Amino acid sequence: DKLQATADSAGEREGVEGRLDAVKDMLLNKEQGQMKFTAALESGEKLYPNTSTEGREVVRQELRSLRDQWETYTDGISDANRQLNHAVSQWTSFNDNDDQLLGWIKDTEYSLKPDLEPKSTLADKKAVLQHCRGLSQEVTAHQGMMDSLVDKGQSLESGQAASKLAQLDARYRTMTNTIKRSEERRVG
Repeated sequence: DKLQATADSAGEREGVEGRLDAVKDMLLNKEQGQMKFTAALESGEKLYPNTSTEGREVVRQELRSLRDQWETYTDGISDANRQLNHAVSQWTSFNDNDDQLLGWIKDTEYSLKPDLEPKSTLADKKAVLQHCRGLSQEVTAHQGMMDSLVDKGQSLESGQAASKLAQLDARYRTMTNTIKRSEERRVG
């Protein structure tokens, strides 16, 4: 069944978007289907006057079955459309948050580079220590964003999202450890 094959909202973004396009095509064709459905009902009802009592009941049951199938199909299209749109929205949110967090990590790594060089004066060492403490607080403040991104990525059930998360997490941990070591060197 084409509808069942397209309704799955898990997987890579490109696959989800492709399935959403297929569902949108089904929605566009729904009007034609509605016209055919209505014509079939009208044709069935026209049979009543020329059909025996037993035959009318058979026609009535067939028309009821057709109506139920059509309703199930149209409800399925609407549900698939809603689920796939939600999945695309989740992907967009995940990618936006990933880009934002990655940008912050790059900026923080860049601002940390001068701090890794030895300082000769006490004032320079104190300034670096203050900067490291500030970065440490930023890392702590961004932990919630990192946790949220992990949750979003896991809900996508995607190898692509898992790979992005693993790379981002490794970079985040490396940066966090670098900041801690730099701060410890300045204090100790």
